This record gives sequence, C-alpha cells and structure tokens, in this order.
Amino acid sequence: MQKQATASSVAMTMLPQGSSYRRSFHYSGLLALVGVVCLTYYVVQNRNNVPLLSAQLPSMADTRDLRDASKESKCFVPGLVSIEQYRAYLHHTETSCKEMRQFGGRPPAPHDGKKFVCLDQRFNIKPGNCTVFSFGINNEWSFEDDVAKFGCKVFAYDPTMGKEDHQHSPSVQFFATGIANYKGIKKIGMGSNWQMRKVDRFENMVKDAGVYGEEIDFVKLDVELSEIDFLQDMLLNSPDVLEKIKQIAMEVHDNYFKGDLSQTSRQQVFWPYFMLLQCHGFKLIQSRNAGAWREVVWAREVKCPPTQAPTPTTSISRRPPVGIIKQMARALKVDLRRCGRGAIRGALLGEALVSGCVVGRPV
Repeated sequence: MQKQATASSVAMTMLPQGSSYRRSFHYSGLLALVGVVCLTYYVVQNRNNVPLLSAQLPSMADTRDLRDASKESKCFVPGLVSIEQYRAYLHHTETSCKEMRQFGGRPPAPHDGKKFVCLDQRFNIKPGNCTVFSFGINNEWSFEDDVAKFGCKVFAYDPTMGKEDHQHSPSVQFFATGIANYKGIKKIGMGSNWQMRKVDRFENMVKDAGVYGEEIDFVKLDVELSEIDFLQDMLLNSPDVLEKIKQIAMEVHDNYFKGDLSQTSRQQVFWPYFMLLQCHGFKLIQSRNAGAWREVVWAREVKCPPTQAPTPTTSISRRPPVGIIKQMARALKVDLRRCGRGAIRGALLGEALVSGCVVGRPV
C-alpha cells in the first residue's frame, strides 16, 4: 500500500498544476475532435476515390488460388533437338477422324485449293448452323463456295486481291484485310508481289463479324507464313477466343529441312507454338505432304459430360430383415427360370416390372 501511494504521489507531482493545465487539455481535446470530424467528412466525400488497403492486397486464400491455377495452367515446351523429333510430331496424327470430308479443290479448281474438315459427331458441325473463317483466297473460291453450300456462314479475308470488301455470295462475306498479331499495316504478299497492306488481329475480326463468344467451327489459313502471327496472337493474347475454335487447317510453310536447326530456322520458330496448341487441347487430326509445305488440321477435343447412372424408381432398405432376404432368394430362383436375369435386377431394386417380366411370374 505504501508503494502504491508513493507511485501515485510521484505521478501527481509530474502533472502540471493549476487552471492553465485544465484549459490546455480542454483545447487539445477540442482540436482532436475537430480533426476527427474533418477526416470523416473527407473520407465520406471521396469514398469512391480512396483505395482500401484490404481491396488492394489479395488475401492468403486468393494467393493460394492463383498459385494453384498457375500450376494447373503451366505448359511444358520441350526443346527441339533434332529434325526427327520435329517430324515425329508434325508428320503424324494424334487422333482419328471417321468422316473427313474434302471441301474445294475439285476440277476445274486447282488441286491445292482443297481442304479437309472432320465432320465426326463429337465436333457438332451442323449444316445451317456453322461458322467458318478463311484466310488467303487468291481469287480461288472453291473451298469457300463448297463450305457455303454445306450450310456454313463464311468470313473470307485477303488483302492481296485488289478488291474492296464485298458480299461474295449470300453466305460468304469478303474483307480486304490480312491476318496479323496487331491492327495496322504490314508488308505481306507472295512470290514477287509484296506490299504494305491492311492487317488486323483475329479477335478483332471475330468481334467485327458479330460472333465473339460463339463457337467457330473451322479456321482455314493459307497465308504465306502469316500463320506464325496468328498462332502467336491466339496462344499468348486471345486464349479465350482460341477455346471457341473447333478445328484449324493450316499450310505450314517450313520448307524442306536444310540441315540447320538454329534459332532462325522455321522449324525452331514453329515448334513452341505447336507444343502450346497441345496444351490448349488441339491434336493433329490430319497431316499430308503438299510439296514445300504440309497441309495439317488440328482439332480441339471436346470433353463429353460424364454419364450419370439411372436413379432407381423405388428405394430399398440398406439392410432388409433376414426373413425378407430368404424370401427374395427363393423368389429369385423362380424368376431366373421363368423370366431371365432381368428379374434379378428387378427384385433387388424392388421394381415390379423389369425387362418385360413381373417379379414372380412372366408377363
């Protein structure tokens, strides 16, 4: 008690004495109150412009989710070591097609105008309800016309033909624009005819066509190495658009192997994009030699929803009494002779009619 009293007396002697202390304490409290009111008013008036720390920083759970998503989306791209490794991938198919149909390239059209589309049921390419994007026309319309006759809406692009945008036919719309990985102008062409021409990204073209977010059944590219721009842009910038494409047909202009796999060789340039296509679910469904290039078709495998087992119409007890089990066993012997194995299932599920047989007697 004496120590507590001493401590209190010391504390009291440390405080300022007299009315001047009480007045200064009163003014300090008043100033603090005014500051709180002003700060509250400012925050309320600017609440839409004041960032909250909790909103800026992700929670630990969000961080874990991002880390897990990164692991799931990681794609391993092996290095290209030999030409045999390259050919083992590009010169072979990874999945099969039962109904591969040719469009275009029939006489009198040139032979190299033909393209192949897999019409297996799993791709759900239906006449009257399909969308095709075609790049590289060169005034040869056999593919686009055939696809239009099949019942697809076709968007065709080629800036090298010297023609303006127009409606080629009721189902084929033409645009004098080339494919690239940016919107602007670019030097493109073939042979000795290379000029600066209008180009755009595939995602922008899809939006302009009014089909953004919809399934795209087929994309054809015959664009003299501009397919590299397409692959780069789709894989790195527009994976959401890529996921809507069912099949991609492409002329891979990698030329004959010249004994060089340096970083500037076409095989090395194409290789990582081929591997990334695999990561996005695309598999080679056709690969054929066309001279200085290969005609290949990738198809995105569609995952079918898991089938659900039928729900019994009548529920049964998990543990029926022993007497009922004996009676059911005797009934099953009779049903097996008269009605077949379907009656066994009916008795176990408690159904009265299974496979045309009433439990206990034939129908």
